[in-house]
Order: sequence, then C-alpha cells, then structure tokens
Amino acid sequence: MLIFLYTKDEVSYDRFHPKKDKIYRITGQMLDEKGHEVFKGGKTGMIHGPSFKQDIPEIEDFVRVQKGDHVIRMGSQTFNQPVMFADEHFFSVFSFPLISGDPKTVLSNLNSMVISDEAAKKYFGTTQVVGKIMELEMNEKFEPFIISGVAKRSPQNSSIKFDIMIPMKFKEKMSPDDKWLNFFLSTFLVLNPNANPVAVLSKMTRVYQEKAGSQLKEAREKYHFNNSVVWGLQPLLQIHLSKDYSAEDELSDPSNPMYSYILTGIAVLILLIACINFINLTIARSLKRSKEIGIRKVVGGQRAQLTRQFLGESFIVCFISFAFAIVLATAALPLFNELANKHLSLSYLADIQMIIGFIGLFLITGFAAGFYPALVLSGFNPIQTLYNRVRLSGKNFLAKSLVVLQFALAALLIISTLFIYQQFHYLTHKDLGYNDKNLLEMTSEKAIMNKGWTDAFKTKISSIPGVEIIASRNIGRFGGKTIAGLVEVVER
Repeated sequence: MLIFLYTKDEVSYDRFHPKKDKIYRITGQMLDEKGHEVFKGGKTGMIHGPSFKQDIPEIEDFVRVQKGDHVIRMGSQTFNQPVMFADEHFFSVFSFPLISGDPKTVLSNLNSMVISDEAAKKYFGTTQVVGKIMELEMNEKFEPFIISGVAKRSPQNSSIKFDIMIPMKFKEKMSPDDKWLNFFLSTFLVLNPNANPVAVLSKMTRVYQEKAGSQLKEAREKYHFNNSVVWGLQPLLQIHLSKDYSAEDELSDPSNPMYSYILTGIAVLILLIACINFINLTIARSLKRSKEIGIRKVVGGQRAQLTRQFLGESFIVCFISFAFAIVLATAALPLFNELANKHLSLSYLADIQMIIGFIGLFLITGFAAGFYPALVLSGFNPIQTLYNRVRLSGKNFLAKSLVVLQFALAALLIISTLFIYQQFHYLTHKDLGYNDKNLLEMTSEKAIMNKGWTDAFKTKISSIPGVEIIASRNIGRFGGKTIAGLVEVVER
C-alpha cells in the first residue's frame, strides 16, 4: 500500500490542470559544429515565448516562469524568500486555485503580487491580506508590491510550486532582454487542440532562424560561436518523470521513473511471495481438515459448494490482512515519508481510482491465494479422508514449483537488500580524502571571473571572522550553466 501510494504520487504530477494535454514546455539542445551535445535543458530567454506566439497561429498562449531568491522587508525585519516571476495569464493557463482575487487580473498591474495562503499566514498571520504591501529588494533597492490575490498552497504533485509571485513584465522592465542565445527561464506554450506538435516545432525553427539571424551572425563573427540550437516541445505531464533534462530552478526536482518501476516490482514480488506462502500452508494443513471434507461430502456436499467455502475463507483472511495493512500503513507512513522525501497521506486512498485499484487488488489476491487450495481440498475422496488415507505425496508439480519459486523470490529480495546495504554503507563511510566538516562552496551561475576579480574576492572573503582558508577552482570550459549568460556577460 505504501509503495502504491508513492507510485500514484509520482504518476499524478500536474494532472490536476484541465489544460494539461495542451501545455508544452519549450526545450533546447545546443550542439557544436561536430553535432556533439553542449547542453540540453528546459530553459529559454525572454524573447522566445512572445516571438513564437506572434508568428505561429497554433499557439494559443504562452507563460514564462522564473524563480529566484529575493529579500523581503516587513517593517524593520528582512527575510530571504523564493519569488517567482510569471506572465499575467499564468492563472488562466495553470489551474492553481485562488482564495481571493481574479485569475485573469491578479498579475495585470506592474507592482501586483500573488501570495500563497501559507506565506500569508507566515508574514501576516491571516489570509485576509489583499491590498496589503510587501517590499522586495530589486537591483539593490526595495520595491513595494500590492497583494492582489491569495492562492492555495501549491499541490504536492505539482512541478511548479510558489509562495510569492510577481508579474514577469516587472522583470522585463527591470532587466529587458532580447537575446535569442540566453537561456534562464522556462516557457510554456498552450497549443490549440488540433495542433500538430511536430508541425509547430518546424515553424519554431523557421521563426528562430529568421528572427535570430543577425544575433547568430554577430556571435559567430565576434565570439566564434558556431553552435546550433535544436528546439523541442516537452508535454507538461512528462516533465516530472523525464530523464532527458536536468532539474530547473523554477520547477521541482524531476524524478527518475525507474524508481517507480523498481518499487512496483518489489511490491508485486512481496505480494506474490505472500500468496504462494498462503497456498503452501493451506495445502500443508489440509490433512487436518480431511475428515471435515469427507463428512461434508458424505452428507451431500458438492464440490462446487466446497470450492466456494474455501474461496470464501481465503477472502476472509485477505480482508483481515487488508484491514491490518491499513493500520500498519498509517503507523509507518511518517517514517516512509521521511525515507522517500515525500508528503504522502492516506487521504490519497480516497481517490476513486485508488479505491477501485485496491478493491481489484483485494479480489485478485483473495482469488489467487484461495483458488488452487480450494481445488485440491474439494477434490478429496470422502472414503479415503474418513479412513485417514489421504496423501499429498506424488508428482504435485504445481505445489513443488510454488515452493521453489517462493524461495527463489525470497532469496532475490534478500540478496538485493544486502547489495543495497553494502552500497549505502560504502557511500556513507568512504574516505573522501579531505575533511568536509565546516566546508562551504560558493557558486555563481551569472559571473565569469578573471584572476584579478578572483584574488579580490578571496581577499574580501578571507577578512570575514571565522574563515580559516579559501581556495578557488575553475569549472572548465563553458558548460550548461555558464553558457546561459555568455552573450550578455561578454557584452558587459
């Protein structure tokens, strides 16, 4: 039950949006002259969404989102707070419920703000905060924003999560950008129901080549930039379980679908072992019930009646274990959430699909565990059973095969557990060759520092009390993180 809760949460990401089948994220793959991949990700620049929307009729709408840390000032107190920039149609494209505010207009004003109910209670102690002002630090000065809407806390199974949201047009005014080779935010497109994503991609490539031509030519001449960009469209429902793209700042960490496959396989194996064990134990105990079966047959009991009786007993046992499993799952859920880094609750079981699934699982398990023993027991000869002449020896290939299969599966799980334990022990006890206690790493995705800047930075940091030593390192050639700011940094 716990594993199925985990798997349901993984596959349910972003399915609460009514437009989920029409929403795609623009992806980009940069290739060098030889066709080798330089980087691959789900980010674009400011200009991509509006340009594609303008020239491609199949695109109904677009939404750009970017998340970053900002300082919030409340009176004399300041707080670090993740803030998301988003286009004003955000709440029309994505279905995040608003407690107060109009989804169509909450982000229409330049200095408007939408805050989650959780953040509202944190900063104001109430959700009645529409019209109140919060100050955010932008370009080294605090800007006032008027709260225009309060949203419910983002669902756990959402790729996009936010507590504070402000209009993307404020970002555009503060830091205008028209570079086609900048990649620092996510752009989502809403395609009309009859649109062909392949045809839309073809048009996106054409628009890019036409509108970015002068910038590409300048990059080749001034910076010897000869890379090419291959655009893609990733369906919203594939984002969370995608292995093709690295985690994006504005999105929750993607998950490897292999974890769900492995865990589901383990759940099936455990259930299969339990069913086999129940079958073998039932058959082994059948000798004690041979006289009962013989008497029932002598007084007129039919084989079909006996089969229904033993199947009924199997379902009763399964029902008891099912109820007990709910108690155990409830008790173990907090620990399971900690291990799985989830926030699951048994309220997930209230979902109609899960209820139907568990009822189906109960029926299949009860039938699978009771069908073969019912056939064996109902087939006893009444005369032999009354004279204690029943023997289960002989070929009985199925029972023997079940015993072998049961021990093979149990051995597989035990060996796998030992391997995983040894691997985890190695990861947690391996000597790394240095002392990682009180060791901090400072990184920047925007700055490209030369030796003079690095020396000055090291001198400044070394003057901070408590800093014993500082060292710098070069990350190497321009990679997926630094290429995003290459053009604008070089020009500055």
